[in-house]
Amino acid sequence: MVIAWIHSYAETVLESIASEISGIWKLFHVLGSSANLNEIKDKIHLLDITHYRQVQLGFIMENGQSRWLTHKEISQGVIDAIQHDRSINIVGTLQPWEQRPL
Repeated sequence: MVIAWIHSYAETVLESIASEISGIWKLFHVLGSSANLNEIKDKIHLLDITHYRQVQLGFIMENGQSRWLTHKEISQGVIDAIQHDRSINIVGTLQPWEQRPL
């Protein structure tokens, strides 16, 4: 299992990681709130034996205000993604988008 939170400018890193791993494995790809999950998945070239999962980090709405996730919330969201093994996991919320923190 690999958990990868990689800057978007490092486009070939996941393929490099995959080339070093043999056998069936799971990749939990951690992505920012503005990421287009389908576009990213289409760009990544992984073998069919790779179980690719996406974890998208959103934000939290509290008392009419928004804030970014804390380290603890991010960590717990990734752990939850691993435990539930869903193909797409959203940590926090992405809506309403216009109220996200700046």
